[in-house]
Order: sequence, then structure tokens, then C-alpha cells
Amino acid sequence: MNHAGGRRQEKIRKGIFLLLFGIGMLFVFTFTFYRSLATDVSVQIGNVAPTVVSAFLHASSFIFTEQFNIGTPVNVMIPGSTGALYGNGRVEDLNGRDDIVNVRGVFYRSSVSGGSDCTADNNGCYVVSSCTLRDLTGNDLRKEYSCRFDLSAYIDSTDSDGHYSTDTWNFFVEVSDGTAIDSESVTTEVSSLLSLDIPSSINYGVLGLGDKTPAGSINITVTQQGNVRAGVEISGVGTAMNCSGRGSIPRENQEYSTESFTHGTGIDLSGTPISTGMVLGWQETDTAVSDDLYFGIEIPSSGVEGICSMVNTLTAASLD
Repeated sequence: MNHAGGRRQEKIRKGIFLLLFGIGMLFVFTFTFYRSLATDVSVQIGNVAPTVVSAFLHASSFIFTEQFNIGTPVNVMIPGSTGALYGNGRVEDLNGRDDIVNVRGVFYRSSVSGGSDCTADNNGCYVVSSCTLRDLTGNDLRKEYSCRFDLSAYIDSTDSDGHYSTDTWNFFVEVSDGTAIDSESVTTEVSSLLSLDIPSSINYGVLGLGDKTPAGSINITVTQQGNVRAGVEISGVGTAMNCSGRGSIPRENQEYSTESFTHGTGIDLSGTPISTGMVLGWQETDTAVSDDLYFGIEIPSSGVEGICSMVNTLTAASLD
């Protein structure tokens, strides 16, 4: 019995040992498992469309005040050349300003085909596909833009005397982050520009006593340099061409016409400004609009000598 009891006690001790060992291993395993567990955390931030914060029209770049609007027509045009107009403002992207990839500007007359998607020309549509951008100091969400439009002298006028007086002009600006876009527009007018290029001198050449200029031999070319349909008024200053040697030539001995003529059939030069009958229409392509004005003179048969001169005044006159 003692021997059998000893074996039972030995089995009990082994069982207790194995139980304790198992519990210890379970504890170690469980403890080790929880110490090595890692959880990945992520979130996806959606793209937010950029926005146009402001838009202004000005004669200078990066000026953020309104110079031109519906009550103050654009007047930066230069006769026979181009004048700069700037569309300025700020754009914003709540994902960060570095998301902003492009700003596009369009300056267009309200009734042109395509509206803000019009085809660029020098009359009714100006497009800047990529405006100049710069960071706005102190703001990580905003950029400043400036779109330069080089307006031709013959851009379509829309003021009360303009070729398209019932239209307006719009500055359309569009910002993109490569995925989404936003746009804004500003309305204004374009003023009329009355300007002609008129030569500063008329030279009849060398003539003898009693001579007349040959038909069609003397003419000047007048060229449109604005956006107003225009004519030319003419007059002579004084009553005669005074000659350096002796005598003078009566003012009325000068004649003019819009067509080639034989002296005696033209219009006598007057001391009062009158229309020549020239019509310089609106320039609607890159080809200049021009016309010729012809002159002639008759030299008296006696009593004059030397270089004879006087001032003829030719002035552009609006026909609109």
C-alpha cells in the first residue's frame, strides 16, 4: 500500500508540474503575442477643387484693385500698335497651393462665337493659355495670377459710340489643379479710339510757270490706326502759298479728290474744314485699312519764284 501510495503521489506531483508548466507557457505565449501585434492606420484625403478668389482688370500686372469695369471702359490701346491690359487676382486650393497647376485667362466680346472658348483674334477674342503665377506670401493655400492681354488698336469698341455698342467685354479666368476647375468673370467695356496715320507733308515736286501736276501723280496714303470708322477733313491755313523768291500761289490753286483726277476737275482747297469724302472703315483682320487722297496744283503763269509752301490741315473725323 505504501508503494502504491507513493506512485500516486508521484503522479500527482508530475500532474501539478505539467499543469503549472502549461499555464506558464500559455502566459508566455499570450504575453509574447500581444507585444508583437502592429496595426496600420490610414485615411485618404479627397481632392478639393481650387477656387478663384478675386478677379480685376488693370493697366499694370499684379495690381489687385479694379481699374476698369462696366462704367470705366478699357482705354489702354495705342494708335497703330498694342496696349497691355492685365487680368489680375488670387486663386486658392484648400489641399495646398502647390496643387494649383494653371490659370487661363480670356478677354472676349460678349457676342463672339464660342464665348469664353472663342478662337483668338485681334478684334473680339484674346486668350492667355497660361497666366503668370506666384505664391502669396504668408498663405500656403493661395497663389496670385496675372494674365497679360496685348490689345490691338482696332479691337472692337463697345462704348456708346462703339462699333458694337450693345455688347460688353468679359474677362474670364479659370483655375485648375489638374483634376478640377473653377472660374470667374468680370464685365467691362472697350472705349473707342479715333486715330488715322496721315502723312505730314505733300510735295508737288518741281514745276514751271503755268504748269499743272499730271493726273494721279501726287497722292498720300491714309491708314486706319484705331477702332472707329473715320473720314478726313481738310483745310488750308492762310489764303496762299508764299514763295521764297517772289509772289504767292492762291490757296484755291490746290485741288484734291479721293480718285485720280485732272487739275480743274478736283475740289478746290478751302480755308474751312470740309470732308474729303474718304471713308476708313473698321479693321477686321490683320490687314491694315487704308485709302489714297489725290492732290494737284496749278502754278500761275507769272509772278512767282522759289520754294512755295503753306500748311494744309488734315484731321481725322469720326463717322460713327
